[in-house]
Amino acid sequence: MNDAPAAESLTVRDNRTGQEYDVPIADGTIRAADLGQIRVAEDEPGLAVYDPGFVNTASCRSAVTYIDGDKGILEYRGYPIEQLAEKSTFLEVAYLLINGALPTREEYEEWVHHITYHTFVHENIKGFMQGFRYDAHPMGMLMASVGALSTFYPDARNIDDARSREIQIIRMIAKMPTLGAWAFRHAQGKPYVYPDNDLNYTANFLSMLFKMSEQKFEADDAWSRRSTCCSSCTPTTNRTAPPTQCARSAPRRSTPTPPSRPASPRSSARCTVAPTRRCCGCCAGSARSRTSRRSSRASRPATSG
Repeated sequence: MNDAPAAESLTVRDNRTGQEYDVPIADGTIRAADLGQIRVAEDEPGLAVYDPGFVNTASCRSAVTYIDGDKGILEYRGYPIEQLAEKSTFLEVAYLLINGALPTREEYEEWVHHITYHTFVHENIKGFMQGFRYDAHPMGMLMASVGALSTFYPDARNIDDARSREIQIIRMIAKMPTLGAWAFRHAQGKPYVYPDNDLNYTANFLSMLFKMSEQKFEADDAWSRRSTCCSSCTPTTNRTAPPTQCARSAPRRSTPTPPSRPASPRSSARCTVAPTRRCCGCCAGSARSRTSRRSSRASRPATSG
């Protein structure tokens, strides 16, 4: 029995033994392990929590997500999900989740550049996916293909290296649309479509999903406008942010909009993400594809009307 209960604690009385226990409260929760001290005898197991489906159990402490299902609240890094969905792109939200703040214009351009030039996968991955049955579930193919990527990038095992983790994050975000689209087309018996780095992230994914015999895939204008929106669409909120950083929210970054948009670094096909001069091969494939397209267009004979 505890004699001095803390201010933030829960006092529990065990009617079996008449003893009272003080369980600390932190962030509106109590630890299930603290209930283990409540027992009838020393040689018997302590009290456990039974909560099928985790209906009222917090499994982790998150600085990324805050959710209140009863009130319909879902926030990422302090931003309401409805504002992110309306005013931010997928890559902006990905940057926010990873780094804790929305990117500036320069950070966004560099982020898009890195993602764009890692969309290609090794050609052996294509052969690996083609080995699945014709009726294989796309999700099973996707999971297996993601696992297979570790055999092509052995440096991914360096989980204690911050630079290595950054590279693996970029690779995963860049290659997931390629793997997902190929798994989708495999189930339909259609040939795989390679990434087109002239398109933005969303349009590129749609191209790999639905492109047929057309020479150049053109996404719907609404998708294109939605995906190329950048940090000038930073979400705003009428809710007051907490004065200090906590697990429920993070400070927002306000970025002034420059008078003109700088040239995109995507005009260069050099891989700037790899830690050494030897890149992963994605950018080389991209550069080759662009060079071949330009050369083929240049060598095409002119036709008269």
